[in-house]
Amino acid sequence: MNNEEEPEPNDAEYQVIYATRTHGQIDQVVREMRKIHNARPISLSILASLSQMYINESVVNNRLSQIDEECAYLNNRGNRKNKCQFYNMRKIKSLRNTITRVQMIIEDLCIEGKRQGACPYYASMQASAKTDFIIQSRKNTSSLWPLGSSSVIVFDEAHNIPSSVDQCNSSQITLRELIASQVALVIARERFIR
Repeated sequence: MNNEEEPEPNDAEYQVIYATRTHGQIDQVVREMRKIHNARPISLSILASLSQMYINESVVNNRLSQIDEECAYLNNRGNRKNKCQFYNMRKIKSLRNTITRVQMIIEDLCIEGKRQGACPYYASMQASAKTDFIIQSRKNTSSLWPLGSSSVIVFDEAHNIPSSVDQCNSSQITLRELIASQVALVIARERFIR
């Protein structure tokens, strides 16, 4: 099996996407879903940010803003020598299958990912195509498009959405931040485009 295999398309018949206001609320929802699961089995997956689920110790110690960049660098198709040890599609599929059978909080996903030698972030992304119930932060709902016609999104604390949208559509940046951004772009270009 090829390590570079793409995730499978969404094949869950019906899905409920539960969008929480914060990552911290995700584990709380999982614990509540476990109570329901005892009465009726429900497959569940979590979509948290890479910074919440990344387990490669050499990268975790970096600043949160650099984890995405380091992950992309380690998994670059041309960078086979230094590829992340947890980015193995066979092991990721195995962890994905575990996720679809066992309801886990983020910490449990990370522990199980280390145990199986698979990235919980990518396994959760794949599992989300196969589960009845997806829990994620509202910030990440754009990662779900396009949704199937039988999908429903539930926004926890929906009364906060207008102010959240307003905050997303407005920003302020200082000259110092612009200069720092320009420097970061130059460094990234030199590092990733050769």
